[in-house]
Amino acid sequence: MGTSTPPPDIWATATGQEAARPTIYRYRKNRPNAVGVADFPFALRVAWPYDASVRNGMPPSEQNEAQVRLEDAIDCLGNGEHGCLMLVFTGNGRKEWLYYARDPQQWMAILSTCLAGHPAYPLEIEHWPDREWDTWQDFTESVTDGS
Repeated sequence: MGTSTPPPDIWATATGQEAARPTIYRYRKNRPNAVGVADFPFALRVAWPYDASVRNGMPPSEQNEAQVRLEDAIDCLGNGEHGCLMLVFTGNGRKEWLYYARDPQQWMAILSTCLAGHPAYPLEIEHWPDREWDTWQDFTESVTDGS
């Protein structure tokens, strides 16, 4: 047959510490099979800050539930059509999602449409060119098995 089977789309978790507080990372171990890096040349970081002095830096229950609602509402932005969700960080007073997108402005316009009818979330969004997906790659290379 001559074709190799692409690696499965595997999500993993890792733990760490930041400022002596626990952190949790949920990340893709490899790029999604149908996604070309060149098709999504921009990294987008969506951050949701919250009070780090409670729950040892983890989000309070109400905020965690709202963060889950946010993730559910914007699932289409990370599935490979408009962008790819590659990493989720939680701890030390913030939750962050790392996406790669074709066009940051278009991605944010779709975000607004997805969140119509939702309460205003305290999101901070930044984007930058990352044509080789170095931000995600640097993270995955820093994780050791069993973390």
